[in-house]
Amino acid sequence: MTDKNLKITLAVGFILLVAMSRLFPVLPNFQPVLAIALFAGAVFAKNRLAALLVPITAILLSDVLLHFFSESLLGYYAGFHYSMIPVYLSYGLIVLIGANYASNFKFTSVLGTSLVSAVLFFILTNFSSWLFGLDINNMPYSKDFTGLSKCFTEAIPFFRYTAGSVLLYSTVLFGAYSIAGKYLFADTQKLIID
Repeated sequence: MTDKNLKITLAVGFILLVAMSRLFPVLPNFQPVLAIALFAGAVFAKNRLAALLVPITAILLSDVLLHFFSESLLGYYAGFHYSMIPVYLSYGLIVLIGANYASNFKFTSVLGTSLVSAVLFFILTNFSSWLFGLDINNMPYSKDFTGLSKCFTEAIPFFRYTAGSVLLYSTVLFGAYSIAGKYLFADTQKLIID
């Protein structure tokens, strides 16, 4: 197996494995999806199409499985929802962040881009919730500053899980891939897939 094929197999395998962990959630909003997008952006930085398609396909596959099996696995519905477009848009933007700022695989870059990704996801998805969603009492948010601030205030408790998950899963993905690269790749300094 060539070095490039080994890198692709390893990266895609890690992404699929981590994506499937979504079927067994631990905490609300504690999901690997932001880390998957960031990692794929970094690993496939030289091929932006692959950088977008690989994580989006893995996340979509896990969404499909959640759609059909979440109620039997989790006891509640966790599949497709009204804000899928802004959610997937945020994944695409996070892929670009990973490609541009995390592809050096340095700890500070991964840490910084992980936190930026969590904030970006928080802003985009909660703005969408304000526009189209319902508050905790199943009432539409008022379309003024009061409704917007209420939406973001209600979301703050979930942000810690989003930030914690992207930090943990980024550490796992970037760390495991880097460690594997030291032992498996011919050019141990080159982690990006050509």
